[in-house]
Amino acid sequence: MRILPEFVVTAALGVALLAGATAPIAADEAPGVTPDQLQAAETDPGSWLWYGHDLGAHRYSPLTDVDATSVSKLSLAWKKTLGPPVAMEATPIVSNGVMYVTTGNSTVWALDAVTGAKKWVYKYPLPIVSLSRACCDTDNRGVTLTGNKVIFGTLDAHLIALDAATGKVLWNTTVAPNSRAYAITSPPLPIGNMVLTGAAGGEYTTRGFIAAYDASTGKQIWRHFTIPGPGEPGYDTWKVKGVAARGGAPTWLPGTYDPVLNTVYWGTGNPNPDWDANSLKGTLLYSSSLLALDPATGKQKWYYQFTPHDIWDFDSVSEPILVDLPMGGTMVHAIAHGDRNGYLYLINRETGKLIYAVPFLDKINWGTVSRSGVISFNQQMQNLSNARKPFTVYPNVIGGKNWEPAAYDPAKHVLIIPALESSIEILPLAKSDMNPKPATFNGGAGFDKPVLAGSVVAFDLTTGKELWKTHFKSPMLDGALITAGGLVFIGEPEGKLLALDESTGKIVWSAQTASGLNASPITYSIGGKQYVSIVAGKGGVVAKFFAAAVPWLAKVPVGSMVYTWFLNGKSDSLTTPSKQ
Repeated sequence: MRILPEFVVTAALGVALLAGATAPIAADEAPGVTPDQLQAAETDPGSWLWYGHDLGAHRYSPLTDVDATSVSKLSLAWKKTLGPPVAMEATPIVSNGVMYVTTGNSTVWALDAVTGAKKWVYKYPLPIVSLSRACCDTDNRGVTLTGNKVIFGTLDAHLIALDAATGKVLWNTTVAPNSRAYAITSPPLPIGNMVLTGAAGGEYTTRGFIAAYDASTGKQIWRHFTIPGPGEPGYDTWKVKGVAARGGAPTWLPGTYDPVLNTVYWGTGNPNPDWDANSLKGTLLYSSSLLALDPATGKQKWYYQFTPHDIWDFDSVSEPILVDLPMGGTMVHAIAHGDRNGYLYLINRETGKLIYAVPFLDKINWGTVSRSGVISFNQQMQNLSNARKPFTVYPNVIGGKNWEPAAYDPAKHVLIIPALESSIEILPLAKSDMNPKPATFNGGAGFDKPVLAGSVVAFDLTTGKELWKTHFKSPMLDGALITAGGLVFIGEPEGKLLALDESTGKIVWSAQTASGLNASPITYSIGGKQYVSIVAGKGGVVAKFFAAAVPWLAKVPVGSMVYTWFLNGKSDSLTTPSKQ
């Protein structure tokens, strides 16, 4: 496969990562976030140091002050408007009493985490043309802290490092050409003195990749393409000539990192075009897969493909959650992954071998996956797709689980999945475009009659058994948070932040915000007080493409705010117990 000139990497950058991974942060960079702090983030109650809270992406806090008894005493501590209304999907980051949060238009705010007072704001001069090349709204899911730097990606595919104290730009690196519709919508993964990023753009004939950058300089260290080129392993799984060159397998959510196994895990998206069975012949490696990479070189150690021959847009980019489970008398080091195809997978993260697969949706009709991972495709659906005739698929093209992160309780081995109970009719085009222009949307089909609802599902990961499921009228567009206080916090697109009892799924508290919730809540503790925070701002893929399926959300205002609650022993006008 032809490699774009913008992506050429010099051999001189093939230096060993691990020396940098263990080197101390320079004195002039202190105070900051060190690699040791990031590795110990799960046990740090006072902060929220990374997108997934910790490098294993558990989104679990050891804080216990807010529980089923005290949650009714949560009161609004502060709220802060973050500029003009825009889609908000960011996870706030909290370190040393400062909250760092992004808006959908690539603006970064530093706020006092106790009062919400502005410390600084950085407004990236986002080119207007990049908005037209973004698939699914003006998204940005947050920043990454490393050393004294705040690093984030932009919708025109730059990585930018800011000084954490002042917001001053330290470096600005072009990761991929936005002229080809590459975009970065999620924060990078920090490993030592490196940050790793993927990119969005799979609908626009872009070739997916994962790339590593020196956090001090912004220089590229390595780049791993997710679609093999000619002569590389897996290239022959793209059976239609020329299709592999169109791209796909984007990497638009962050991966995770196991420092003991020294391995990076990253999910990949669908092949391009999204829904064209006549172009997409073969298993199409390494789309809709999980990749295990060597962080020093970017070389692939193993892969697991969730949906071979993906003609439904079942991205597998959702977070690979690192879990250690007692199973069969031994401790198993695994990855839990809720896939867009509607199945929960548990995979041995040392070997890449499947432990089990179980469904988490009420309806799935594209095929079945046995517990041992054997796939049986719906042949009738395959025939209709091949004949370019309409067919209805469960789940919807945005999946049984989209980007909204799950949460894992390592003490109870419980996984919480925010799910989309959905369907849609696929309308294949009469003819495939075998030579699409760069930066042109290339879906291969249209869609109609979307149906969208939601649920929150709890699983015992040691057995794969579903513990409970709570249904909602609206799709769950918000990530989950679990606390040691026995609560699951999650938001509704109507704008309510909810607290569910972790053991039953029953709603025990809710608070209404002024806009829709499409982001993920966090919790932290400062001065002996536990805070719960979330950003609010209607937008995202549902608002852009599927608003007709959820007409009751049309009246939900668009916004751009941060809400933060704390325990102070009295109620608040925005905080009311929920009735069920």
